[in-house]
Amino acid sequence: MKQPKLLYLVISAMLFSCADDGNTGVVENLPPAIPELNTPDNYELIKGGNVEFSWDESLDPEHESVSYNLQISRNIDFTDLFYSNRSETNSYETELKRGVPYYWRVRAMDQMRNTSDFSGYRQIYLDDPTLANYKPFAPELISPVLNDTLSSNAVLLQWSCYDIDDDPLTYDIFLSENYPPDYLISTGQSGTSLHLSLESKPVYYWRVVAKDLDGAENKSPIWYFKTDL
Repeated sequence: MKQPKLLYLVISAMLFSCADDGNTGVVENLPPAIPELNTPDNYELIKGGNVEFSWDESLDPEHESVSYNLQISRNIDFTDLFYSNRSETNSYETELKRGVPYYWRVRAMDQMRNTSDFSGYRQIYLDDPTLANYKPFAPELISPVLNDTLSSNAVLLQWSCYDIDDDPLTYDIFLSENYPPDYLISTGQSGTSLHLSLESKPVYYWRVVAKDLDGAENKSPIWYFKTDL
């Protein structure tokens, strides 16, 4: 009849052995490190239909085994996923459609299902011999930082964009208080920045449409910032 008490003492000892130095009595299990991407490179034009994605193994603070969530998307904000699955190894090979831009990223997960943040993304193309022109990659945000609160009415919008054909690009910029932004504030500009003077509003939404010489275009995600003047 003493077994339950003995079992209770054993369980209690196990719990206290997991306690930290002081206050909570529970050791926090930390997520693994964010994976570092290896291949393919950013903006790479890949020959052939098969692509091998690889990244460095992620270290876990508690030395638990780590698995990975690889995401491959057809758009830069990862709302149109071609692939999202768990991998026990730090590489994955698959066939992708030629002549289409893809975006990829990875996060790590330990045995307690703690996940790291996603790595930064990379953008790739698979070559298509039937195409004379590839559309630009999606514009990328520089400033204002997403969801930033600005204390000045002088606002500098900045972005970057890459074209695999190295064509000169032009940009249309949309900005408004509405979602999605529906007011065209600049069209056909060649520069990747725009100075504005804005009123204080709860939020501004904006996006950039990049176009090459052949009229092929790609849209940025919708970005937003706040003003508190």
